[in-house]
Amino acid sequence: MKNNEAPTQGKNGTSKAGKTPPSKRGMRTRSRILEAALVVFEREGLVEATMQSIGKEAGLSSGSVYRYFADKSEIFAFLLGQLKKEIHEEASFPVDEHGKLVVRAAVLHYFELYRQHSSLYRVWWESLEPPGEFSEAWVETHDTYRREFAKAFKQGEAQGVTAPGLDLGLAAELAVLLFERPTFTRLVLGWDEDTDDDQTAALIEALLGSGFGPQVLSDDAS
Repeated sequence: MKNNEAPTQGKNGTSKAGKTPPSKRGMRTRSRILEAALVVFEREGLVEATMQSIGKEAGLSSGSVYRYFADKSEIFAFLLGQLKKEIHEEASFPVDEHGKLVVRAAVLHYFELYRQHSSLYRVWWESLEPPGEFSEAWVETHDTYRREFAKAFKQGEAQGVTAPGLDLGLAAELAVLLFERPTFTRLVLGWDEDTDDDQTAALIEALLGSGFGPQVLSDDAS
């Protein structure tokens, strides 16, 4: 936060960001601020962005922006909160009637969610090094996906698809990485433009195989 961007807080030192504006006009103004902040964060980066530049992008004075948010970090935290809520509602990795992870559909759904919020994800990734106030939110999101994978693998284990004795936590961690990294490089960095979503989903499905079935613990692999 810039030195000239001292936080302005409500009574008793409470933040204004979590409060719903009392009027429709206030709701529209806050939405303008959030939309403008995304543009500014992506263009200038979180470190260089200022409340003044956000206000200018929104067609508002910086004083108007301060009426809704204490500082730019609070704006970014509010945007992340909205995204995390959507992730918690959308994150699921279904299994079929045989207990096998439905990889292709899950990957395509993950791509769709990521693409809708690619600007926010890009800024979020950039804010992770060095670790700072938004790193914990990323870990929480990562853990949400990891838990869903572990749940799916456990269902598969109960139906004899996932290898018995498999470290479900490690398997889930590897599965999340297979989702996260290709998505980031393709949708945020713009790499692999010649590979479409279906091709990438098919490759991840092939890498995950039969949902970490018995073959991963065969005598040859041990």
